[in-house]
Amino acid sequence: MEHKTVLLLLVLAALANAGPLTRRQDGGCAKSCPRPKDGDAPSPYTPGKSYTFNYMTGVRSEIKGASEESTGLRLTAKVVLDAFSTCELAMRMEEVRVSEQDPSDPTRWTESPHQAQFESELTASDVHFVLRNGQIPEVCAELLEPEWVLNIKKAAISMLQNTNPNKVESYNGIETDISGKCKVTYSPAKESGREFEVVKVTDLMSCLDQQRVRGSFQSSSYRVPAQIQSMPLTKANRTCKVVYYSSGNLKSSLCTEEHIFRPFSTDNAGAVTQVEQRMEFIGSGGMPRLSHDHTFKRSPLEYQHHDFKQPSRVPEQDVRSVLNDLCELGTSVTPQTPKLFNELIHRLRGLSSQQLAAIRSEVEGSSVCRRNGQMAQQFFFDALPMVSTAAATAMMKELVLSGKISSTISEMWLTSLAFVQQPERAMLESLLPLLEAENPSQQAQLGIGALVHQYCKSRSECSKDPIVKSIGAALQRLLGRDCSTGDRKALLTTLKAIGNAGYLIDLMPTLVQCVNREANLVEVRVAAIEALRRTPCSEDRTPLMKLIRNKDVDSELRITAYLGLMSCPTMELFDTVKELLTAESSNQFASFMWTHLTNLLETSDPHKQDIRLIVEDVKLKKQYDLDKLKFSRNVEKSFFSNYLNAGAKVESNLIWSQRSFLPRSATLNMTLDLFGKSFNFFEVGGRVQGLETLLEKYLGPKGMERKQQTDTNSQLAELDNTFKVIEDEIGGSLDIKVFGHQIAFVDLWRENLERSGTNLLEWLNSLKQLREVNWQKSFSFLDTQVSIPTISGFPLILGTNGTASFVIKSSGKLDVKKLMQWPPKLEVEGKLSPSGTVHLSGMLGIGTIYGDYGVKMTASIHSSTEMQATIKTSNGEELQVEFQQPRDRQNILNTKTSYFVIHRSVEREQTMRRDLLIKHKACSQGKLMEKILGVEFCAEISYPTLVPQESAPLAPLAAGMEMDVTMFKRDTHTSYQLHLVNKKEGMNRHWKALIDTPGSRVDRKLHAEFVIDSTNQRIEASLLTPWKKGKVLMNVDSEGSSKRLVFSTEVDGTVYTRATANYRKSETAEEVKHELERMELRFLTSEPVILKGLISRGKLSNEENWKVEFSAENILTSPITVSSTFMQTGPTAAATASLNSPFLSGKLRSDYALTSGSISGMTTVSYKIGEKSEQTIRIEPTLKFSASTGEHHLKGSFKCLLSEFPQYNTYVAAFSKRSNYYNHELDIVAEFGNSGDFARLQKKYEVAQREGNNEYKLTATLETKTAKYNMQKEFEHDNSWTQVRSKLMASDEKVAGRNFETSLEFSRQPGTILYTASARTQVVDQIYKAVSKLQRLSRTSDLKPLLHCLMWSTAWLLSFNIRPRSIRLRVA
Repeated sequence: MEHKTVLLLLVLAALANAGPLTRRQDGGCAKSCPRPKDGDAPSPYTPGKSYTFNYMTGVRSEIKGASEESTGLRLTAKVVLDAFSTCELAMRMEEVRVSEQDPSDPTRWTESPHQAQFESELTASDVHFVLRNGQIPEVCAELLEPEWVLNIKKAAISMLQNTNPNKVESYNGIETDISGKCKVTYSPAKESGREFEVVKVTDLMSCLDQQRVRGSFQSSSYRVPAQIQSMPLTKANRTCKVVYYSSGNLKSSLCTEEHIFRPFSTDNAGAVTQVEQRMEFIGSGGMPRLSHDHTFKRSPLEYQHHDFKQPSRVPEQDVRSVLNDLCELGTSVTPQTPKLFNELIHRLRGLSSQQLAAIRSEVEGSSVCRRNGQMAQQFFFDALPMVSTAAATAMMKELVLSGKISSTISEMWLTSLAFVQQPERAMLESLLPLLEAENPSQQAQLGIGALVHQYCKSRSECSKDPIVKSIGAALQRLLGRDCSTGDRKALLTTLKAIGNAGYLIDLMPTLVQCVNREANLVEVRVAAIEALRRTPCSEDRTPLMKLIRNKDVDSELRITAYLGLMSCPTMELFDTVKELLTAESSNQFASFMWTHLTNLLETSDPHKQDIRLIVEDVKLKKQYDLDKLKFSRNVEKSFFSNYLNAGAKVESNLIWSQRSFLPRSATLNMTLDLFGKSFNFFEVGGRVQGLETLLEKYLGPKGMERKQQTDTNSQLAELDNTFKVIEDEIGGSLDIKVFGHQIAFVDLWRENLERSGTNLLEWLNSLKQLREVNWQKSFSFLDTQVSIPTISGFPLILGTNGTASFVIKSSGKLDVKKLMQWPPKLEVEGKLSPSGTVHLSGMLGIGTIYGDYGVKMTASIHSSTEMQATIKTSNGEELQVEFQQPRDRQNILNTKTSYFVIHRSVEREQTMRRDLLIKHKACSQGKLMEKILGVEFCAEISYPTLVPQESAPLAPLAAGMEMDVTMFKRDTHTSYQLHLVNKKEGMNRHWKALIDTPGSRVDRKLHAEFVIDSTNQRIEASLLTPWKKGKVLMNVDSEGSSKRLVFSTEVDGTVYTRATANYRKSETAEEVKHELERMELRFLTSEPVILKGLISRGKLSNEENWKVEFSAENILTSPITVSSTFMQTGPTAAATASLNSPFLSGKLRSDYALTSGSISGMTTVSYKIGEKSEQTIRIEPTLKFSASTGEHHLKGSFKCLLSEFPQYNTYVAAFSKRSNYYNHELDIVAEFGNSGDFARLQKKYEVAQREGNNEYKLTATLETKTAKYNMQKEFEHDNSWTQVRSKLMASDEKVAGRNFETSLEFSRQPGTILYTASARTQVVDQIYKAVSKLQRLSRTSDLKPLLHCLMWSTAWLLSFNIRPRSIRLRVA
């Protein structure tokens, strides 16, 4: 009886827990399980059974071949699959264990401190998924399941997927798993009766939607059939060895995945993250666990990207700690400043609104960093705009409205809103009051508009969101009903803000009214059209279609409307365009459309390929390729590589109005396409009007006819009146867009320039008071993170971060009024202490909710210097400059790279491969720099070898690099002084320069002075240095035609040189004489050198007569004399010269005659060297020119005879004849020495006309003969309408084998249009020949003109006659 009772209770318990296996509120994950189709594989898992697997996944990161440590994380669990039906299964995890690798011992794994949290989250719920024909299209999880938990479970589920369930051999296809949609290859390895093994390789570079890039660089997506679909920063591969039972269910799977950071890595070493995943079947059986009744959230099997928000127990204390660390660094910037500033930004992102308000209160009350509360405030307010959270946005809005921050900081922050990639709704709610203010600022409107676009871009039906509608209502209030009220600049700003947003659908009727109201300014109407640029294509654009059809509207408006329509092209639009191109009367509008469409036909832009295919079907019958300098046009230059999945585009629009002969507006757009993402980096646009009125006024015909006025005041009055007439019409604007967001709008109209102008004179006048400026700024200029899924479910993170900190302390004064007085005076006093650091970091590793594990590289550049200066001028005659060097050490430049292993978000610095380091250290050479300036420059650098090493990454990843450049003060001087004086009194001048280093141990005083005393005809120069004292004196005494010059130099009081000279000038009716009567040069105590000289020139009108005499005594053992004469009478000239000295004497005689058409002469030189016999040199040149009808003759000769060296005697004769300018004959013969050696060159060049064409013929012969050579070289060349022939031959009669001949002939036969080319080369007895024929065959012209083409057939015959055999090759 007791046994029956127990059995009954068990049955009742089973019935109580029994129920439909897929009962859910929404009908289960698999809403239906259709019957398998023919060819589909049956379900490998039996409904009603559970399957248990051992599961492990591990991740390990290191700088392979360089770092001494590594880091890693490993997760093990039991995975249980409950089969609810043939297509729906549930997975749950049990016995989860998470361990960490000890960085110092890679073989030691310890339990993670967050083991309990991992286990609690991973075992909290099960995950259902659909399995059909081996594929898993959908995963269902509880609504509250954290994304990071779901991703880990999806990674385990991915191992169950088999897109080749029918065991097709070498299957290639697309598979969707945790990494995305990737190309996969299944290769059978082996098969037995009960199981089979396959090798599964996944091409991770082909995965679509794999990466997520978070940062300031915004992009749009595109799709092209390319091998590379994601940013190839890493080289990644995955290989799985999978064993299945014959029934199809999984027995075991082992997958390995490796991600190598490409830059500076090799195949064997570098920054690498290795991932391993293993699953083994251990048993089945038992009833599946009943699932709870709840609603699913459905998602595909791909990784769901999300942000890890690592919890902190005391986030406020973390912020306080960072602020205190920043203050401890002092008032100047150190290499650690930007790194701590970056940490401050990340810590502030984890604070709630209440926590952030508490920190702000403490910072403003100096509770944090009591020693320098102002510095803490500066860092806090610098970081706040870069936090980009709802709490930080709300606080910045409060600061802006209260006016507690400067307008500069406010505008910078509002501009930065355009670069927030994933704004929250709370951010828009907090910013709304900025738009509801009475006069919202320009940057507030533009920034919030861009933020709305980023908010709506990833949300459907965003235009119905209440906050978006509220922002639209705030902007519509500023526009009014039809843009008829309000300031022109305010209207333009609001319209551009609406264009930034793009999803404010409720404002479209208002924008249409603004466009259609003809009383509005053209600039406002154009801006209203451009405000529709981001409106979804589903919205009605009929008003723009009507606008382009209206030929009475300004062409600028029509072109802008056309561009707005082409952003969402339709077939109706193209029909309209075809119609307008056929009958368009406005050349401006038609020219732009035609150039835009023709550019679309040739574009490589991946975003425009669909529209390009449509345009190809549009027949552009009429061409409007008009003058580029007069008509509107679109210009595009683009290229794209499908292989690289990369390209670029530059596009520009130049728009004229029919009412202006100058361009009215222009834009320039630059877009970069990379790996499925398009980056619209910038767009610059400008608009101007009214300049044509000004140009016509002054450069037009009427302006040129104005009478010249002599009265300057009248001219100025006319110019002023002219500007009064046209100044209200002249204006312009400048737009700047980045990533498609308009971030700046510069208005250049007169009223706004006057409103924003500053009183320059008042500002300059304020500089006379001593002013101190302490400028400190820290900012983040790079914050990008690339997230890549791995098979572990943890994402691989590639993060780059860049921050900078600068401090500039300065003080100074400048009295501008004294500078503008006469004589001007300048007094400038200033102090400058700049310091700054730029910090860059890069991280590779995995991210988890409880910390990161990976490797990190940092680089910093630091500089800190200080200088003081004073500059004074007086009356334009005196300048005093003083430089002070307050510090004994100036850090000119310091750079350093460091490497870390990140273990649970804690950085551990690595020593890397110190054996590969190369070190250099050097200081300024010797003591020269220290002696002259009292400073020493030192530089020290260490870097890894640039030569690739086995099993080591490339530089700089192999070891850290460091460089330091420093200037040391090595003396006690207080400053560097420079004093310059330049005084002028009549013709007298006085220059003085003083350089000194007062207070130094070493005397460096340099004093230079130069005086010109014109009254006393005296020049004095002196130079005083610590090492030598020098002085130069020069006096000139004049008496009638005689002058006496006295010159002397002194060094340290000793006369080094002294010179006296007596000069006299005399003149008679026959000649003019310049006589150096006596000049004495004395060096120290040596005998004086005596110089005498005479130069005379005859004054007779019928001849030129010169005489020169010079003598020098006490230079050599006997005097040196030189004399020369020159006389020219009519066509003849004669010159003589003589030289007498102890070692060389000689005479020269030269006679020449110049007659009509000829030159002849003879020069004879006789010379004697020492005691040698007398030798002679005779030179006889002749040249004769004659001309007759159509011919010119030139004949010349040159003879040189040397008595001492007869072997160099030379005789050259030349003859030249030229006729009809082109025909030319040349004959040159040269003989050398007495041995009969000679060389002869003959050349003949002829040009003749035959049948209206020029024919050319060139022949040349070169013959040389010496004792060793007797060579002949001949060259012939003919060039006519029907043939080209060239021949070159060279031979040597005295040396066998020196024979060479080559020829080339090209002929054309007009009758058959047959071209024949032949070439022949002979070297000694080897002959090489080549013959080529090219024939053009005609083709009937019965096809359409665009399809006409020429058919060419080519036959080549190439033969080589080379002994001992011949080679013959024919190519057709």
